[in-house]
Amino acid sequence: MPPAVLAEYYLLLSRTYYDLAAYSGTSYYAVRYEQQANAYADSAMTKLNRLDWRYYYVEGLKAFKEQDFILAKRDFHLILDKFHPDAHEYALVASSLASVYMAQADTEAATQLMMRAAIADIKSATKEGVALVYVADLLYRQKHDEKAYIFIKEALNDATFYGAKLRLKHVSGILPIIEGNRLSTVEGQKNRLFTFTLIVSVLSLLVIIFAFIIFKQLKKLKIAGKKITETNHKLQEANDQLQKTNEMLQAKNSELLEAHKIKEEYIGYSFNMYATYLEKIEKIKKNLEKRLASRNPESTAQALESINLKKERAALYLSFDEIFMKLFPNFIDAFNQLFKIEDQYQRKEEQPLDLDIRIFALIRMGISDHEQIAKILEYSVRTIYNHKTKVKNKSLVPNEQFEQKIMEIKAF
Repeated sequence: MPPAVLAEYYLLLSRTYYDLAAYSGTSYYAVRYEQQANAYADSAMTKLNRLDWRYYYVEGLKAFKEQDFILAKRDFHLILDKFHPDAHEYALVASSLASVYMAQADTEAATQLMMRAAIADIKSATKEGVALVYVADLLYRQKHDEKAYIFIKEALNDATFYGAKLRLKHVSGILPIIEGNRLSTVEGQKNRLFTFTLIVSVLSLLVIIFAFIIFKQLKKLKIAGKKITETNHKLQEANDQLQKTNEMLQAKNSELLEAHKIKEEYIGYSFNMYATYLEKIEKIKKNLEKRLASRNPESTAQALESINLKKERAALYLSFDEIFMKLFPNFIDAFNQLFKIEDQYQRKEEQPLDLDIRIFALIRMGISDHEQIAKILEYSVRTIYNHKTKVKNKSLVPNEQFEQKIMEIKAF
């Protein structure tokens, strides 16, 4: 036979016996098969010249089997760098070079080369390939279980399609390990999900308990306020001379109760302000009780006149403005983007929000009912409605979309 045909013949026999050694599974036969494979490799190299990439491939393969990793790496790198192999040839050489790196425990280099070999197998439509199996194995060792499972399943499909028993044996040795670890991971995720659900349930129960406690405390405060009102009525009936003072006190108490209701509406975002306001009420109560006990109407009147609810309410609105601007520092800029330049709102530092801005600030905080807004800002429902309509009519967006745009303004 011509040397070229003999070279191909010896190459096929060398590959056959290397595969038989891998398939046998016993060292007794594997050693003998590898000896025959090495002999055929030597015969193939005598028929090949050094300008043929297959010469360096069979030399490198033999060196790898004999654990001469330096020579094997040199030959395989030479093929990849100098001979410009096609996709199928590249897959053969890259996977063989990756096996050398695997033998030297260089997992990163082996993984990269095996991936390139698997890609080359796909490009050349090669089903009888080993690269994808090794990619799955390497990724499994690096804890990439999901990707490893996807690749080993694809490798199994390729091996089944081609019918290669050696590849099926190789896949069947790795697939149960990867699939078992994947099942363990899923089971662990289920356990963590159960634990998380249990924690959320416990926290929800705690929230309900605390909400009940807060409700009870608020109920006690209302009862205390009712007792104060009853005491004021009794003092009014007992002393005609303090009738006028008691009427003023009753009016002030009604205003305080109204302010207290407003405070309850804002308890969700301003617990600190709520606590401060309660402290003020407590001081006023003690001061009035002390002065009423002394039966000195003049001092009681002076104490009542020192209470400026209008100023307190302005401070309350200003506190709301400050808290709101801290929560939504970009609200004014975002609000102005909905209008033409001549209709945009200008606000100076430390200046309170005007009515229009404050209405839509409350809407952004989740208070959309006209009656509720009117109560908070002490305007009529019609006034609130008219202001909202006026602002919407000046905007650049349709009226029905305006409030949605306001709700889209982000906090912080």
